[in-house]
Amino acid sequence: MNIYKYIRSKDVREYNERVGHRFTATESAFLVWLNYEITLKEKHDAWREIMRDMKDEEVPKRVNADYAPSLFALLNKFIEADNRLIDEFYKKDERTVYSYRYICKGDSSFGEDFGRIYSDLGYIQGELRKDSDLDILRVEYTKKYLSSHCRRITLETDGSGNVMSVDGDFIQGIDLSIKKDEFFEGLWIDVPTPFRKGDIVCSKKTPFGYNIYSDSKPFVLLSLANWSAKEAEERGEKLSEKDKAWKDKHLKYLKEYGDITDMTACGYFLNSDDCGRCYTGGFYSEVMHDYVDLEYYRGEFNGGERVLLPIKYHLGGDIDEETFAKACEIIKKQEEIKEEIDCLNLLDEWKEKIGIIKKQKRSK
Repeated sequence: MNIYKYIRSKDVREYNERVGHRFTATESAFLVWLNYEITLKEKHDAWREIMRDMKDEEVPKRVNADYAPSLFALLNKFIEADNRLIDEFYKKDERTVYSYRYICKGDSSFGEDFGRIYSDLGYIQGELRKDSDLDILRVEYTKKYLSSHCRRITLETDGSGNVMSVDGDFIQGIDLSIKKDEFFEGLWIDVPTPFRKGDIVCSKKTPFGYNIYSDSKPFVLLSLANWSAKEAEERGEKLSEKDKAWKDKHLKYLKEYGDITDMTACGYFLNSDDCGRCYTGGFYSEVMHDYVDLEYYRGEFNGGERVLLPIKYHLGGDIDEETFAKACEIIKKQEEIKEEIDCLNLLDEWKEKIGIIKKQKRSK
């Protein structure tokens, strides 16, 4: 099967196709699960294709994943549980209530549901159709059982109503002893990438790894968790002998004991203002937790995003420390002045008159 098409990142996908990297059945199943842009049905179909075209294998015990004698038995169990949960979610039951929340284009996380509950799922769906102008990307519904506060089903759809994920707790007659998300989150896999230190890359994943933005956020890459000492040096890192030994030892540890939170990319990320609306020109060192999602940033650099450029060229040895520091300071000051101008309680016409901003050419 063509497992590459399930890698969401265009650049990582094309690189693996070019080098002909071979993934195991477990790694392939993981890549399918990791892709947050395909529907749950597409994931099920891909897992069935893996079971048809690849060889079954054991899944060794890891710190956060139990041993499984058969990957295929586990995948079949996940598919069956998902389908039964979906049927149960849509089944009418007088002793259940529903809540929902959604995320729109441009949002960084789901909005709050404000504790509202509804007895009729159809009513919620009707209200959402009325809000079609909101450009809703995802809707998360929760079905709660009045017989027990622990029993619930959470189902997520895209803006068109396609089921993207489903999960449940204490649902009678459905085996949820091993949940697919918990299982895959306990794995760590090695996925080759084309990136180097100093590349400006982007991802919809936040620096802290768990939310998904509606737009990709750029940052300057420093290192990836799956780089060996040799590969790190080939990709631009300068390492001491002590650093080399540590890096190889750590990579060995990750291959045996790591989980999804260890699939990190370290880099310089952009500081936002207090409202999270724009970048200030400042930056900080942090990690995000899904390096497989990275792509080269192909957008423009506006406002505080410009600070990524002196970082990139300094890491590449194209500018010295003094030039780097001055460039960063100038960009930060420019953004601070821009914010001060925006905070003035004046129309643009008066900002022009008193010389704070340049006069704009207006069409007649």
